[in-house]
Amino acid sequence: MRRVLPLYFALVIPALMAFIALQPALADEPAGAAQANPALVRRAILPMLAADSATGLPGVTYVGGLTPAGGTGSHHTAGTVLELCYSLTPAAAFDFRLYKTAPGTNEVVVVADSDTGQGCTNAALAVNQVGRTDFRMQFLVGGQVVATATAFVIADVSPCTGAPQPCTVPYSATLVANSRAPGATFLANSALELCYALLPTDPFDYRLYRTFNGVETLVSEGKDDGTGDCLDFVLAAGELGRKEYRMEFRAGGVLLTEASTHFFVVAP
Repeated sequence: MRRVLPLYFALVIPALMAFIALQPALADEPAGAAQANPALVRRAILPMLAADSATGLPGVTYVGGLTPAGGTGSHHTAGTVLELCYSLTPAAAFDFRLYKTAPGTNEVVVVADSDTGQGCTNAALAVNQVGRTDFRMQFLVGGQVVATATAFVIADVSPCTGAPQPCTVPYSATLVANSRAPGATFLANSALELCYALLPTDPFDYRLYRTFNGVETLVSEGKDDGTGDCLDFVLAAGELGRKEYRMEFRAGGVLLTEASTHFFVVAP
């Protein structure tokens, strides 16, 4: 009996003490307890790291690049089509939106598309807008903006071949959805009226593009006598969320100016 008791205290009691010491790490903890318990902090981080590698969003630092032909700050003739190449590091499947701000105009979305790491796209330099033109590209992964890149070029005076007015005449245009300011909310299945106008009122050709879920689609094109008009559509029930419309105004194949608007579609 004398031998059993010392053995009991030597083996069982230390094991019980070790078990009691582990209890705070094993028991349910109230909110905020992980900050005071390193064991819980480690266990909380591991699932987050696994989620990061699966989605490619939280915890990943993306770098976007945007380079116009000739490099940023290079000179180009107004009225020409400019190539811009882009990249996202680390490479991932992404959507992008390219915005352009020409002299005397507000920022407009030029193109929205998808890619897997790098590529090139085109943007026209309006015939009457000379000087610095800025470009901004947003990169979206999983619907979230993860990087932004900017660049600019200088548009020089062009001979305005095919333009109805001399180069000194600045064109401006408007595109309005249902007579409401950009960013309004519309119901699905409701009527959409897009009204456009160009100043000065010279005859022009137009192309109307729609961007939804990062994909730009040509939805209408035609000719106008210069006085402007309205186009009627119905907002599709299956397309909820942000929609962007962009109209190009051209004469003789030359881009005069652009206008855009956007709104949000919700379920009835």
